[in-house]
Amino acid sequence: MAYRKRKDVDTRRRGHDDRRMATDIHICRWFSLFLKITKELEDRKVKLELFGKQHLVKLNRSENWFKKIDLNKLPKTPKFLRFEFKNYYKDTSSYFDNYFWLKYRHLFQEPKTQFIQNFNNVDMDKYDVVIVPKHFSQREARSDFINLYQQKEVKLKKGRKKTGESRHKADIVLTGAKDEVLKRLFHIFRISQTKNNEMTNLDIYSNYQNQLFKRPLIQVVRKTKDSGKEKTKDDYESQIRSTQRDIRQAKILILNLCKGHFPITDKLL
Repeated sequence: MAYRKRKDVDTRRRGHDDRRMATDIHICRWFSLFLKITKELEDRKVKLELFGKQHLVKLNRSENWFKKIDLNKLPKTPKFLRFEFKNYYKDTSSYFDNYFWLKYRHLFQEPKTQFIQNFNNVDMDKYDVVIVPKHFSQREARSDFINLYQQKEVKLKKGRKKTGESRHKADIVLTGAKDEVLKRLFHIFRISQTKNNEMTNLDIYSNYQNQLFKRPLIQVVRKTKDSGKEKTKDDYESQIRSTQRDIRQAKILILNLCKGHFPITDKLL
């Protein structure tokens, strides 16, 4: 059986316009979707209960990210805070591909490698300026270039950056994010926010599995001495606890996003 070779990070993040992304596009998509539902929560003046306190969902427009993204012009539709999963992928494409990515892709792009004629407008915080003799062949220029950066890497190792400091220079850099984790948190939170009052955490987990993976809804019976091999609530204790954790982490992520941080799920900043 033939397997498709996975692209390396540099190749995967380079677009047709030769611009390199600081973050995989899947993570950018989740950023845009979490931002969308956060705006929906803000419009509804929702308060999230967390650690025994009520926290009003309010995006801080003075944060650097939200000076660049016009939050008031995010499309009103489609709405993603809904229980129904139908048309989710179609709506995601409509919102992300046809709006968010077209308008804000540049914010996630690294500075571009290019030939320049004038040094006056070069941002020295974003660029290294290297001069190469014009008469050098490509082989000679490449050899010198590699040698220069090998020397620079030795210097960088001696003076390491502080923990948490990103090496990227895009306007929006999303680090420490995992596609599958964000997917689970998004949908668990979506279902939890749009459930009816009678739904339990097990029901939320069951509907998540049903909607995304087409698994049958979980049916449990009351535990009695006659319940035998039939599944009871106790058989799903780990799934219930993991759903509680996911809801809590999604709330933390959203409240931190309001402050211009994504995705941080372990503590409220």
